[in-house]
Amino acid sequence: MNPELPAAFQDNASTPKSTSKRYRMWEIPGTVHCSIVGTCLDRRDINALIRKGRLQVRPDTQEYQIHGFFVQQACRPGTLSQLMQKTLDKKYAPQVARVGKLRDPAAQRAYWDDACAKGQVAGAYWALLSHRHVSDDVRNAAYGDVHMLSHFMGGLNRVDAQQLWAAERRVADLEARLNRVRRQAEAAQAERDARIASLEAEVHQMRAVCVRLQPSPAARRDACTITSSKQERRRRQQERRLQAARARVHDQTEEIAALKAQIAKLELLPVCPIPQDGSAARPDDCPLEACRLLYVGGRPSAVPHLKNGAAKRQAELLHHDGGVEHSLQQLEHLVERADLVFCPVDCVSHGACLLARELCKRANKPFVPLRSASLSHFRMALDRVQPTSGGTVACSSP
Repeated sequence: MNPELPAAFQDNASTPKSTSKRYRMWEIPGTVHCSIVGTCLDRRDINALIRKGRLQVRPDTQEYQIHGFFVQQACRPGTLSQLMQKTLDKKYAPQVARVGKLRDPAAQRAYWDDACAKGQVAGAYWALLSHRHVSDDVRNAAYGDVHMLSHFMGGLNRVDAQQLWAAERRVADLEARLNRVRRQAEAAQAERDARIASLEAEVHQMRAVCVRLQPSPAARRDACTITSSKQERRRRQQERRLQAARARVHDQTEEIAALKAQIAKLELLPVCPIPQDGSAARPDDCPLEACRLLYVGGRPSAVPHLKNGAAKRQAELLHHDGGVEHSLQQLEHLVERADLVFCPVDCVSHGACLLARELCKRANKPFVPLRSASLSHFRMALDRVQPTSGGTVACSSP
């Protein structure tokens, strides 16, 4: 089945033809501008265009309204359409140059299929639609693939959101259960200690009684008048009480050992640990090429030491206390400035940790949860920070 070329890809004969080899943004035929803006420009590009165009956006403006505004501006010559043209040409310069050399429609279609397989759809899509020599069949195929891809990604996003919500609910439930078990274990431990102390005092008292009951030679001579059966009965009674007390002490000791083992297991539950096997560690004087790190939460008294540790490696450390004195609204600005974000999960609010992780996910920046807010855990995390090409950083896996 060979569908006919949509009108969106047919040049208007009444429109004056440009002598350039590529379409300008507003010259691209038809109604493909919506797919170009939605596919080739991400949220950071849109924010940059808003700043460069000196636009004022109301706080209640929705994303689809901003998208529709830029689609309208892309269809007509003007400042914003020129800025969009420059942004896309600069962002996807290698892809534009590559398509400029492909004259054979078969080679153009092969290039598009390869870009889709590698997940490099945005750059290839802009290059194919902006070159005049690209075959209409290739344009039609690219437009159709991008259209169907938007439906597919929308469905995946809904599934991911549902799974994330369920996972967060599961984490909250497990944390509540863990805290409840710890409180119960601590209460049981305190009760066992009190019972042990009471039993030990009773044992000491019984031993003193037994010592007092040991008859001296003179007492034995004086006890001839006391019937032997009564003495034997009292002695056996004291022995039974002493044996029972020792048995209770032994049972309580075993219960204490079991409780301590249970508490040790609870404390060993993993909470996003930083690997501590020492592999791939770097010396303290290894520079991080002046990268900027963000530390969310932790103890205020440890912040100067954390900054000194980062400064030794030529890195700048930003700090946000997780919402105690710093507003959570400042966190988004700090994440945008940072190259990598650390968050000690034992000394930060749950909401601040989730917000920092979500902001890092949006900005495509590394997020490293730390098991402890101690300086040693932070240093071990710095040992795994590795500069990458393009001025960014990454945290290596064990």
